[in-house]
Formats: sequence, structure tokens, C-alpha cells
Amino acid sequence: ISGVGPTLADYVRCLHPGPVVEATSPTDPEALSALAALSPLGRADIKRSGSDVTLVAWSHMVLKSLRAAEILAAEGISVEVIDLRTLVPMDVDSILDSVRKTGRLVIAQEAVKRGGVASDVAAIVAERAFDALRAPIIRVAGYNTTIPFNLALEKASVPQVDDIVAGVRTAVGATASARS
Repeated sequence: ISGVGPTLADYVRCLHPGPVVEATSPTDPEALSALAALSPLGRADIKRSGSDVTLVAWSHMVLKSLRAAEILAAEGISVEVIDLRTLVPMDVDSILDSVRKTGRLVIAQEAVKRGGVASDVAAIVAERAFDALRAPIIRVAGYNTTIPFNLALEKASVPQVDDIVAGVRTAVGATASARS
């Protein structure tokens, strides 16, 4: 979104590179319609197809998940990366279809593990596709603490690419332990 504010525009460009929607105001109907066409509500985006494990993420964790998938591909692990794009409504069908294909699920979120969206995704898959799982669901999440203001401490408290790689390795049975 351009014209609304540089912070929002920069954030959107970073997460979803592509066409920029020009807006005269935050409620510009033409801009909102164009934005909805680019990123429809309730429709996830499969950023990378894979066959060994499903990796679900949203927001900034998508970028880290894609980097992790590249590292894991070099090790012969095929990761399907799903960008939820919207949490409410959530594209549950895309998650379930992917888990039924891969048999494994890793969920990456910046928030703490307890009470987050990752817990909700894990519960949905456990309720609706438990029979498809060949391994326990892995949640890669931030440490159970408040997010520090200091950038170095913030980086230490939220998952990084290496943490996601470790979580996927755990899900596929390779040696590594995921962040708890």
C-alpha cells in the first residue's frame, strides 16, 4: 500500500514483493479491492512445494522459513512452506491437504509457544488429520518471556532460521532439537 504511510508500505513490500497498490486513503475502495485481489482473505499461499514436511508460518517467519527450506533442501529434505497470510479467517484446508501429503507438521511463530496461533494450528491438525501424521507436531516459537527492547536480546528470544531448521530436522527424524 503506497500513500498510506512509509512504514506500512515498506512492511508490505518486504513480506509480499510484487505490485504496489496505490491508495489515496486507508479506506480507498479501489485500493482495498486491488489489495484483496492480490492477497485474498482466508487463502494461504504455498510459497514452496515439498514432500517431506509441512512448514506453516505467517508474517516475518515466512521469510525465515523459506531460508530454512533452502538449507534443508541441500540436505535432501523437501519442505512445503505455507504462508497463512491471514489468521482469521484461516485457510485450514490448505494446511490439512499439505499435512496429508507430507505426514509431518512444523509451525513457526515469533510469539511464545503457549497460547499462540501455532497451538491453534496444531490442535486443528490433531483433531482433523491425526491419522495422517507420521511424527509429532513440532512448534518452533519464542521463549516464554517478554520480548526485550534491545535488538540483540530480541533476536535471541524469537526463533531464527537455525531454530526452524532444527525443528524440521526433529520432525523428519534427523538429529537436532527444536527451540522450546
